Amino acid sequence: MPVTLTTAEREACREMLTDLIWHHNEISLVPAPQPKHRGHKIRVQTESNSDWYRSLARDVGQKRRGRPWRAKRFDSDIRRDRVRACLKRLANGAAAWRRLDLLVLPYVRAEVVAMAQDCR
Repeated sequence: MPVTLTTAEREACREMLTDLIWHHNEISLVPAPQPKHRGHKIRVQTESNSDWYRSLARDVGQKRRGRPWRAKRFDSDIRRDRVRACLKRLANGAAAWRRLDLLVLPYVRAEVVAMAQDCR
């Protein structure tokens, strides 16, 4: 059954879309604090995903693939380009009826509550 979004929820979708565009994981190489050889560098996370996007990826789906060397990592069913398309669609007034729409909807509603608390 399709769910129609309110004006506040559509506005929250726009905010979340902007947040998703500007905040993404970024890894940089920096000189190692204890160099083992000349030119030794390490990877450091300089930018991270939005909190709501990390929660969505963690909560929604995890696929363990047959890679034992990555046992502590997971592959999420969530893809950034699909979430962006979903948020654009919802922000433009489309009803939420697809699987991803319905998975994102609780996060949109949480954003509406957060936006309402910020206005007080």
